[in-house]
Amino acid sequence: MSSQEFPLITLVTVNFNQTAVTRELLLSLRNISYPATEIIVVDNGSSDNSIESLGKEFPEVKVIITKKNLGFAGGNNVGIRAGHGEYFLLINNDTEVLPDFLEPLVKTLQDNPEAGFASPKIVFYDRDELIQYAGSSRISSFTGRGIRIGYLEKDNGQYDKIYPTELGHGACLLFSRKVVEKMGLMPEMYFLYYEEHDYTERAKKAGFKVFYVGTSKIYHKESISTGRNSPLKTYYLSRNRILFARRNSSGSTLVLATIFFLVVSIPKNLLQYIFTWDTINLRAYVKGLIWNMTGDDFFKKFNEVKKDYPRKGLVTILIIYLARLVGYASRVLMAKYYLRGCKLGKLVTIKGKPLVISKGEIIIGSRVVLWSVFDRTKLSVRAMGRLEIGDRTRINGAHIAVKHSVKIGKNVRIAPYTLIMDSDFHDIQEHSSEGRSAPIVIEDNVWIASRATILKGVTIGEGAVVCAGAVVTKNVPPRSMVGGVPARIIKTIAPGVV
Repeated sequence: MSSQEFPLITLVTVNFNQTAVTRELLLSLRNISYPATEIIVVDNGSSDNSIESLGKEFPEVKVIITKKNLGFAGGNNVGIRAGHGEYFLLINNDTEVLPDFLEPLVKTLQDNPEAGFASPKIVFYDRDELIQYAGSSRISSFTGRGIRIGYLEKDNGQYDKIYPTELGHGACLLFSRKVVEKMGLMPEMYFLYYEEHDYTERAKKAGFKVFYVGTSKIYHKESISTGRNSPLKTYYLSRNRILFARRNSSGSTLVLATIFFLVVSIPKNLLQYIFTWDTINLRAYVKGLIWNMTGDDFFKKFNEVKKDYPRKGLVTILIIYLARLVGYASRVLMAKYYLRGCKLGKLVTIKGKPLVISKGEIIIGSRVVLWSVFDRTKLSVRAMGRLEIGDRTRINGAHIAVKHSVKIGKNVRIAPYTLIMDSDFHDIQEHSSEGRSAPIVIEDNVWIASRATILKGVTIGEGAVVCAGAVVTKNVPPRSMVGGVPARIIKTIAPGVV
């Protein structure tokens, strides 16, 4: 590389109560041959007050002190924001580098315009040249695990190559400023472990590639910061493995991943900790699971179980929760099967077997619930017809017949034996001819009680309520309650009242 080919590299490392370890890294960095670097040490809320000594011993290093521990991604993001380099190198403080490790990494990114990330060969420190990383397979969306190439093999030069790989390694990861400009900073919700995998996974979807550079080599003193098999490591690995699957899976893949965790992974790990009587790591593992169970809509059922069984212990609640979640996952899979001819959003569920007869188009939004408890839900759409059902709508045992267009909004509730039909059975004047159709629109947050009938050309305004047995033949104003045959306005509903 000529002098014109040495772009500025910002090296960022995070320190947490390990000044002596960080010092060893900085000593090795003093010997590197790459001429254009700036080194930033982010002290992540250390309590030992020893970081000031690094600034005195290494005046060429910029030390940034945070007031609290921001985690791996949070600490590195502080350094990235402060850096001026064309490239950023995130490097663990428990590593030591060879003098010429940086040039091959930079050259790989320069020679491959599509490259966004590069990691070197990583060898365990003081462990007879055993390889930790020589590239990696993709993390499975189902299991949350990947396979490290060359893991625990003796380094005899067999991986001294450069090739695309699925995952970089957070112990040493070089990426370009254009990645940051396009992707933003690293996700901080992980705190520790999996954040670099999430970052590279999203970047790959944006068109960037990851490279393994076997002509570059560093040494890693793994798990000095967290300890081998420490409760801290157990907690974040169990927590973030599931979090990664949730963030990088969707639809049926997410459902299958959930089933894998519930049926295989979680029972296996629980039994392992129980049989070895490792209660400390058992508590950490369960704590990691619970963090995911209290996050979003998919996992909110854990809190529902706690409310339903306030006197039950944690283990019992966890078993009940897992059983409910398996049932939920099965209803999502059944919806994929019975509604396979429809365009489905995320996490659509059914209970019972809906009858779907369609030569037209059926679009069902996310988290829609179609139940057939009191009566079978029936969706019938004629050729050229279109049925749209908005997000979070619940339909139980209704019959919807579409010749032209029926549009149902978000968060609508439709009770059993309801009939929604946008055409007449036959022409009023000529019974042998088909009746005319006119679109039906049911706006958001509408409630339709059992045995109601909604006829062609009707618009039901947002927040309206249709009482049981009503036959709606005319438009219903927003936030109105209607009932009777034909339906008429009974009262206006005040805001905030259903």
